[in-house]
Amino acid sequence: MHISADNAGPSPAAHRRTIIAIICAAAIVLTFTASSQIFDSNFYAMTGAVSLLARDRIYRDFFEPGVPLAAYTAAAAQALSGYRLIGEFVRQWLFILAGFGIASHLGLRISRSTAATLAMMTIPLLLLAVTPIYHHDKLFFFPLIVWVGWRYIDQPTARLAALCGCTTAIAFLFRHDYGVYLGAASVGAFLLGRVTVPARRLPRAIMRDVAAYVVALLLVLAPWLIAVEGTEGVLEYARSRAQLRQGQPGIAYASLLQVNPIHTFTPPSLPPPRSAAVVVSWDDTVDERLQRQLETRYALRLVARDGRGRWHYELPNVFDMRLLDLEPYVNDTEGFQWDLLHDVRGKLPVRENVIAWVQQMALLVPLALFAAGAYQWTHGNRPGPGDARHLLLAGGLLFVVDVALLRQASYVVIVAPMTAALSARFLASHTMAIRVCVMILTMLTLIATLFWMRGGPLYQPPSELIRTVRGTFMQLVASPPDRGNLSLQYLRECTVPGDHVLVAGGTPLDVSYYAHRPIGGGQINWHYGWRSDPAHEAESLALLQRQSVPIALSTEDPVLDNFKSYPRIRAYLATYYAPIDGTDGFIMVDTRRRPTGSFGLMRFPCFR
Repeated sequence: MHISADNAGPSPAAHRRTIIAIICAAAIVLTFTASSQIFDSNFYAMTGAVSLLARDRIYRDFFEPGVPLAAYTAAAAQALSGYRLIGEFVRQWLFILAGFGIASHLGLRISRSTAATLAMMTIPLLLLAVTPIYHHDKLFFFPLIVWVGWRYIDQPTARLAALCGCTTAIAFLFRHDYGVYLGAASVGAFLLGRVTVPARRLPRAIMRDVAAYVVALLLVLAPWLIAVEGTEGVLEYARSRAQLRQGQPGIAYASLLQVNPIHTFTPPSLPPPRSAAVVVSWDDTVDERLQRQLETRYALRLVARDGRGRWHYELPNVFDMRLLDLEPYVNDTEGFQWDLLHDVRGKLPVRENVIAWVQQMALLVPLALFAAGAYQWTHGNRPGPGDARHLLLAGGLLFVVDVALLRQASYVVIVAPMTAALSARFLASHTMAIRVCVMILTMLTLIATLFWMRGGPLYQPPSELIRTVRGTFMQLVASPPDRGNLSLQYLRECTVPGDHVLVAGGTPLDVSYYAHRPIGGGQINWHYGWRSDPAHEAESLALLQRQSVPIALSTEDPVLDNFKSYPRIRAYLATYYAPIDGTDGFIMVDTRRRPTGSFGLMRFPCFR
């Protein structure tokens, strides 16, 4: 197949058809994989959304962790959908589809080849099946600023400078660190736009564009700045949100030192025996007699049982191949090496290795864009689609994002659409050696992607996939939304509108949403010690004392264990709240309130 670029590029009609085809393919993948996306992390904006819908005031009644516009748009989606999961999913899907459309446009512009763009976009379309949809804003804003930046480079005007400022401000409000990445891209576009347009180097033109950018930025941010300054204060707000920054940037590129296709695609061997602590929830089909048989057969030594009904065991050999026969009987497991055992049995490459390969190939693209841009710059670059300035801006943004955000290999999905689209430029190269090399690397990356996806929804038989999709969409449109967790149903059915719930644990992002109650104490990041200094702890304690909070729940560790960094709040909870019998401290209730009824077989106290 000949996919080298035509100097004229595809016609406008072909350009549109290609983008529409890619967006439609992305929509199909999102639909078929929706069942795998209903998990806690995809609800990161919903805590704030529920509080807003309950008419709690932002920064007074709850402290959002740096994603204000995400919370407001999530609240709007819930209001429009009648408080159903489908509202949040459609909101995130629309961002993803728009991001894929913009990335495809960038690929067509830079490669001038429909075939090359379609070929390269196959990889991110498949990766979308394993992409958590909470990355939706990254998948949208990063391609968007490159598109806007390219337009400014082609025609540096005050209007387009203002558009860059507006885009940067909106991204900042969705997540504050996006302002840094988009701001850096805007500065790059500003500098590159002056290279080939002498008239734009005049001081008057420079000042006009800078003023337009700053004014647009401030106009969009003004309502938020006023709200923050009138409550927490901008400086205090900045210090507080900086505490939530996690991860060490700058380590991703070290993985390029381990690029080795032989190691990547070689099946693993079984490691030496090793004991391990494991946790299981026995399947509902397992009765007590069968459970004892399974414990004996696999030498599971009982250590404890926690308040969530999970069994803790000591396992003599976590690499015992026989454990694969145990898998159908257990749910919600921890400590097992299921993926490795499946890889050994199926003689398949290790999942971590193929994910690392995909990341490594993505990391090479910014370097290739820099090299291509530098080459064009020194060999008589001519302005136009795909010129040196476009390559340098896109490569620069990708490099910054890769360094800052690819803290683990699987995060490569956040840059996959734009990286693949820009790689189409090399697949459409007029130089045969470059084209052949890119084809080989692309095929290997496609194979790695297919190995990464294995076991996912797209590998189901068509009939089973259709049944899964039908069941998933029934869950998405259900009202009230329910994930089948009795603890969350308890919060919803045993409190009343106007009540708050105190939520703690490792990732309790979906608790408030499923409980349909706003959070107590102003936040859910107790597990990380956020706002644990005396002044902020006093604010949170005052909220708890002022709000109606009949129930406290933790998704990880007993409730009180989450408040070790908050001695005054812990003392308050220990004084006025008591754990419900049989929950091992994971659920506590306010002892100052008289129950009005009970819930479930364990007769948890209700406060309706």
